[in-house]
Order: sequence, then C-alpha cells, then structure tokens
Amino acid sequence: MGASDCNKEDAFVLQDKESTDLLDESANEIHGVELPKKLRMSKKMIMKNLLVISIAFLLLFTAFMSLQNLQSSLNKEEGLGTVSLSVIYVFGIVAGLFLPPLVINTVGCKWTLAASMFCYVVFIAANLYAVWGTMIPASIIIGTGAATLWAAKCTYLTNIGAWYAEMTNASRDGTISVFFGVFFMIFQTTLYGYLFTHKPESAFAS
Repeated sequence: MGASDCNKEDAFVLQDKESTDLLDESANEIHGVELPKKLRMSKKMIMKNLLVISIAFLLLFTAFMSLQNLQSSLNKEEGLGTVSLSVIYVFGIVAGLFLPPLVINTVGCKWTLAASMFCYVVFIAANLYAVWGTMIPASIIIGTGAATLWAAKCTYLTNIGAWYAEMTNASRDGTISVFFGVFFMIFQTTLYGYLFTHKPESAFAS
C-alpha cells in the first residue's frame, strides 16, 4: 500500500469520525428529552406543524374551557359538575407523575397527542347525557389524557425547535423558546372562549 493510499484511508477515517461527532452532537438531550439523530422534516413542514398543533390546541381548549366554566351551572344536581372537575384535576396530577414518559416512549408524540385530544372529546360528549355514570368515567379519562397531552406537546415542540435550529444554524435554546412563544401566543386566545360562558345562570336552569 502506497503513501497516497494511506493518506486516502486516513482521510476517510477522519471524515467518518467527524460525521459521528455531528450525529452525537445532534442527539444531545434538551431538558431531559433525547433528540433524534436525523432531521426528518423540512423547514416549511416544521413551521406548518407548529401552526397546526397551536391551532388544534386553540380549538380544543376553547370548547373545553367554555364547558368547564359552566359545569357548576349545567350539572349542579348533587354537585355533579363540581365533583367532575375535581376528578379531572386529581387524576391529572396522579397520571402526570408516571404516565407521560411511558406513553410517549411507547407510541411517540404524534399518536400520544391524537389519543390525548380524543380524551377531551369523550368528556365533551359525556355532557350530552350528564349523569354520574357518564361524567365520572369521562372525567377520569380526560384527567389522564391531559397529563399525556401537555407532556407530548412540550416534547414535540422541543424536538421540532431543535431540528429547525440545526437547519438554520441558530441557537437551539433560543429557537425552542420562540416556538413555545408562538404556541402560547395562539393558545392564549382561548380566553375568548369565556365570552360564551357570560350568560345568566338562570338561563341554564332546568
């Protein structure tokens, strides 16, 4: 083997090492979330998904928060509405302690988001026939789903923010912060949902 062949071989080894270093760097953890080594989306796709998830949360929580604020009026018999809300947040706290990592690692962020949002649909549908046998199970479901929903949302925004930063050579932490800012800018307009609940309590009396 000649000197030129040795130099070529050394160059290939150096190139492979540099590629490995780049992969290892892109797989760093951000706030405890391990980022994939391969970029899976274009910049346009990332921005589209950011807007989609933000608008999806806006629509979902406009419906849920409006209904939540009316529970003590709509379902006031024997305190059903108040108890239902208590069950939601108790199960949300308990499930949030252990369930999100298990679910996200098993099915991924996309399916976790979809399944968790469906839990909110179950609760909204249960209000069409609000009795103890429908509201309490639905409250348990939505409380559990809320824990996985918010964890999956944070994980997903962190991932796409990191990918976008890699593509644009921007600050990773700064880009992730901007993505969260865009999300909450859109999400906070759910406050308009309260306008639907500003009616006299007597209007909902049976």
